[in-house]
Amino acid sequence: MKKISNILAGTDFSESSQDGLAEALRIARDTGANLTILHVVDTELANHVERATNLSMAEILDHASDRLVKYLDDILGSDHGARVEALIGCPFVEILRAAKTHAVDLLVLGSGGSEMDGVHAGVLARRCVRKVPAMVLLVRERLNQPFRSVVACVDFSDNSNEAVELAAQVANQDGADLHLLHVARPVVP
Repeated sequence: MKKISNILAGTDFSESSQDGLAEALRIARDTGANLTILHVVDTELANHVERATNLSMAEILDHASDRLVKYLDDILGSDHGARVEALIGCPFVEILRAAKTHAVDLLVLGSGGSEMDGVHAGVLARRCVRKVPAMVLLVRERLNQPFRSVVACVDFSDNSNEAVELAAQVANQDGADLHLLHVARPVVP
């Protein structure tokens, strides 16, 4: 199995991303991986704040960095040991860039989204699953305990084999049940 050496966790200060951060820290501690936590202030928001407050982009970035450090200390404790980065840009682009720059093996995000039922992943999370060149773990809100059951979907491709290996690692670390799911389509004559 590919060893997890570098984990990137994104946060937008939501409950969903808070749970993702806790899971990323737990995995980093269990695997000995380096953890980088990233917050991206959207460029349009930064431009609006700059116009409305007369703060410079550097001041906005300093404020975001300070807020991120305080937030992480509050929810993870000051001994989290993670590298912390705050940037201004397009969140997806900056996550993709950071994943490449830090040679990330695993990206952890809160599943987010604005769906009322809370089970659908947000647009950014879905886009990251498709485009980030690393394994991606989306964490649902209110997941604040070890996994009890892990399901991995299998289509026998190299990607699904990696997913099964990671699922087995997570299930083993948490003492969870591991279920593998393969769906065979019926052959149409």
